[in-house]
Amino acid sequence: MAKGPESKVKDKIVAILKFHNAWYCFPATHGMGRSGVPDVLICHRGMSIAVEVKATVNNKPTKLQEHELWKHQEAGGWSCVIHKDNLLDLEGLLSSITAMAEITRLQGHDKLEDQEARAAARAVAQETFVDAKVEDGTIEDTRPESKRHKSKDTDAIN
Repeated sequence: MAKGPESKVKDKIVAILKFHNAWYCFPATHGMGRSGVPDVLICHRGMSIAVEVKATVNNKPTKLQEHELWKHQEAGGWSCVIHKDNLLDLEGLLSSITAMAEITRLQGHDKLEDQEARAAARAVAQETFVDAKVEDGTIEDTRPESKRHKSKDTDAIN
């Protein structure tokens, strides 16, 4: 069976994503899926990208597809429509994200201790939240025994 023009564009997109070692999927919109969801969902260097694939520049996204792309962008992700004539735009976007991530890594290298302190504080806050939910009976404590905290009744101050 011959591939359609949009399938050929998708194949080229996959080649670009593999070159950049990006995670991607083609979500199913039938059954439990949602109509209008972009054709390709990508995560690259911590950035989320939603791509609506069209065969040519003359093929336009539907209003629902435009809405979903806008919602993804509003949530902090990147959104774009890719067709056979602008495949290099996707290449440029992935390259820019890679460059931004590398610059951030180099600039943040000396701030690693601050990042570790913030991560430790987040972990403590999460543990405190879980402990409170276990204590009030909202959730069951399924953590291994070694990860559980003593209840407040048995905590001792020396």
